[in-house]
Amino acid sequence: MSENLNDGLPSYCCGALDYQIESAYCPIQYSKRWREYSIRDFKSTSISVMVFCPNCATEFPTSLRTEWFDILEQEYGLEDPTDDDKKKVPKEFLTEDWWKNRELEDNKNKCIDSTRIFGRPIRCLE
Repeated sequence: MSENLNDGLPSYCCGALDYQIESAYCPIQYSKRWREYSIRDFKSTSISVMVFCPNCATEFPTSLRTEWFDILEQEYGLEDPTDDDKKKVPKEFLTEDWWKNRELEDNKNKCIDSTRIFGRPIRCLE
């Protein structure tokens, strides 16, 4: 189980997700850097960003991947922080510190613009 457990409570939204994220055999992963839950494809480098927990249906916070790239370009002039400029990326941006220091933690209530992310509206089943 996760080292971030507090009094037996799950680190994520539910114990099932804790187990899945920590399992090397489960395709679900969490990126602290981008505050992003995703499903990885073991046969390629592609991922699918998740909006809800597949176990308990908790809505995940919005991924901060776009903001990460934007801030590194605007504040540090890094145009390719994952390749050419990788060595210039400040250490703060390799962990969740960059978004916590900028108080970007609470955006769960923010309306997800699904057309921006997926190119079309999300339909939720009831």
